[in-house]
Amino acid sequence: MKTAWTILFALLAIACESNENPPDCSTVLCTAEFRVISVSVSDPSGTTIPLDSYQVIELPGGNDVTPAYSAEDLETYREFNEYPILTDARGAELRNERVVLEFRGFTNETRVASRTFLVGADCCHVAVFEGDTDIVVE
Repeated sequence: MKTAWTILFALLAIACESNENPPDCSTVLCTAEFRVISVSVSDPSGTTIPLDSYQVIELPGGNDVTPAYSAEDLETYREFNEYPILTDARGAELRNERVVLEFRGFTNETRVASRTFLVGADCCHVAVFEGDTDIVVE
C-alpha cells in the first residue's frame, strides 16, 4: 500500500509540473480543501496595521478582482490580520496560468500598503509564485 501512495504522489507531482504543454487535469486527483491566499499588514515592530478597506487589482489592465467581502468580514480580517487576495473560486479560471495581482491596503482613504504578486493555479489549487504575503509598512 505504501508503494501505491508513493506512485500516486509521484504521478500527481508530474501531472502538475509547469511546462510548455499544460497537463491534462482531468486525470489529476485533488484534495477537497478550499485554499485562500491572504496577506498580512504590519509595521517593522510587528504591530498589526488594521485596514479600513483593500483592493486587489489584476495587472496589466487594472481589473478589480478583490474577493467580495462584507463589513463583518472586514472586521474578521482586521482581527486576524488576514486579507484574502485570491481563492480557489478562481482556480479553474487560472488553471495553469500566471497573473500579476497588486494588493492595495487603505486606512483613512490613504493607501498605506501595496505589494505585487505573481499568482496562478495548478490543476487543483491557487498559489503564490512570487511575492511575500507578509507586508511590512515602513
